[in-house]
Amino acid sequence: MLKISFMLAAALMISSCASSIPKTDSSKIDYDNAVTADGEKLICKSERVTGSHMKTKTCMTKAEKAQARKESEMFLDKMKIKSQQTCTKGCG
Repeated sequence: MLKISFMLAAALMISSCASSIPKTDSSKIDYDNAVTADGEKLICKSERVTGSHMKTKTCMTKAEKAQARKESEMFLDKMKIKSQQTCTKGCG
């Protein structure tokens, strides 16, 4: 009897914790008119995550998007230089 009471109490505590988390209905979010707190327009894009069939929305400002592009280009340039330095003879 004590074991059943303990299991019931644990189940109630777990279910009350799970139900207190607010859920956002993504179908009600207007991604086309999304803005930051500063009033900057957000550019939102739907992407599939590698290894998943689910799509995720990624939103960023124009400046953040430009910064991400710049960082990606710098990374690729660095990898290109590194591969040329390590592959001097017979690599292709």
